[in-house]
This record gives sequence, C-alpha cells and structure tokens, in this order.
Amino acid sequence: MAAIRHLVTVPLALCSFVGVFYAIGKLMVFLSLPVKIPIHQVWLVNLLDDWSKIETALLPLTTDAILIFAFILPHSFLRNDIFKSLLQRIGLSSASRCIYNLVTSASLLLLIGKWERVPSLTLWNFDVESNQILYWVYFTLHFVAWIVIYGGSIVMDLPELTGVKQVYYDWNNLLHPLQYKSPQLVALYDHIRHPSFIGFSLILWFPNIMSFDRLLLAILWTTYMFIAWRTDAQDVAYQREQLQRKKAELLK
Repeated sequence: MAAIRHLVTVPLALCSFVGVFYAIGKLMVFLSLPVKIPIHQVWLVNLLDDWSKIETALLPLTTDAILIFAFILPHSFLRNDIFKSLLQRIGLSSASRCIYNLVTSASLLLLIGKWERVPSLTLWNFDVESNQILYWVYFTLHFVAWIVIYGGSIVMDLPELTGVKQVYYDWNNLLHPLQYKSPQLVALYDHIRHPSFIGFSLILWFPNIMSFDRLLLAILWTTYMFIAWRTDAQDVAYQREQLQRKKAELLK
C-alpha cells in the first residue's frame, strides 16, 4: 500500500514544485511587466459624459470577476478540514499541499490566460518606458516587493510550502513536517501561509496603468488577503521574539 501511495505522491510533489514556480513566474510577468497599450483615458469624473464606456466594460469585468473567484474559491476550499479528511481516508494526506498547489497554480494560469483588459477606463497611466525616473521607481518598487515575497517563502520553509517536504517525510516514515515545529510557528502558519501582505499589496496597487480590470483585481485580492490572513497578537510577539533571537545570534 505504501509503495502505491508513493507512486502517486512523488509525481504530485514534482509537479507541484515545478507548477508553483512556473505559475509564480507567469504571475510576476502579468502583474509587474509595464503595460503600454493604445488607450483613451476616461477618468472617474468624466464617466457621466459617456456611459457607453461603462457598458462596454461590463462584460470583460464580469469575466475577470469570475476568473478571480475561480481562483479564490478552490484556494480556500482546499484548506478546509473536510477536504483534508477526505485525503486522509484515501491515504493521500501527505500530498494535500501538493494538490492544493497544483489546483491553485492551474486556476492562476487560467486567470492569467483568460484575463480581459479594460483599457478604455483608467485611473492613471504612467508611461514608465519614456521616463527614466518613473521607470526606476517602478522597477525598484516591484523588485523589492517580489524579493520580500520570495525571501519570506524561503524563511517560512519553501520545501514545505511546495509540498515536497511532506512527501519526502512520508517516504521516510516520518511525521508531518509541522509536527517538528513549535506550536507558536504552527499557529502562525495557520494564520498566514505565504508572505507577504505588504509585498502583494504594493504590486497590486501600483501598476503603471491602473485600468478598471486591474482595479477590480486589486480590490478583490486585497480584500481576500485581509480576510484570510488572521495574524493576532501572539503571532506578532512570536515573530518579534524570533527577530530578536536572530539579531542576538548575529551579534555574537
């Protein structure tokens, strides 16, 4: 039975590892690559003069909203105890994170591939390619935000986040990786499973062109992160304690 389980979980772990990095790479291009499109700007104060712009934008925005919820719903459901119990019954509990990552990556790639832009309605449009100062401000902001996200993922145990560690431990008849972590860290992971709220918020809210489709994405994803990430005072105290410990170790 264990051999059959490993025949399923090992390929899932490999696919999860590759799929996560591929999907995040596509997401980086989608969110951070400067957009330059022929655009007729219609600011919020001018909408009353031309409601046809709103009417033509309704279908693309509806499509985008469906794609966003097609990402959010499985992203939340697969963390549910019911789903985890189902995997445990069929002997695939060690692959729960892999399946979670694969479904999340697939829904993310679907969102990116089918995304409908609404260039006729914008809040701002900065041509970063023709202005060197704007280009470097934009590039630095997004670069630092992605570094924080990737760096935080490494600190939070990247192999465990990708699901590879769980399958490896199961292969070697070890307990789940979280069983070897402190209760405070497990509680933190339960409240926030990947960084960083600030990093993602900066990327979402500071594109070079804030069209209405990007505004919709920023609003819904920021709201989802705000609801899903439930850090409390104990989490903050634990992180502060760990930071002070690391500083003390470096000063030795």
